[in-house]
Amino acid sequence: MEFITRLMTEDDKSFIYNSYLESFKRNHPVKFAPPTLYYKGQSEVLDFLLEKANILVAVFPEDANEIMGYVLYQYVFDILVVHYVHVKYDHRNKLIATKLIEQLLGNEKTLIYTHCVDAITKLRHKIKGVIMTYDPYLITNLRLE
Repeated sequence: MEFITRLMTEDDKSFIYNSYLESFKRNHPVKFAPPTLYYKGQSEVLDFLLEKANILVAVFPEDANEIMGYVLYQYVFDILVVHYVHVKYDHRNKLIATKLIEQLLGNEKTLIYTHCVDAITKLRHKIKGVIMTYDPYLITNLRLE
């Protein structure tokens, strides 16, 4: 599947916000949180991340407004931190998430991820030679700084 990448624009924010909240709530263990607690807490986390992190968006070459997927990331002490990866259902299993992460990694061999979701779990087996560490507390620590 051919795609190009660009950084998030203000026009993308609504899609990213909704897809993050709706897809992440199906993951363990947050799926057991009451909806009001989940939406309030995760909205605060996402608001923080949108202020501090970057979003690389995969789009169709012929229509840069049509999002196929995205990765929410930042670098902490020169280490790639992936907070979230989302690919639209119709574009899954086409290596979009893998290629987005590989683009961000470059020649680096270390990655930290803060949300344990299916897309990241699958990447552990597709990206060879990269040390991937799950750190669910990094966001909390960054928020406390």
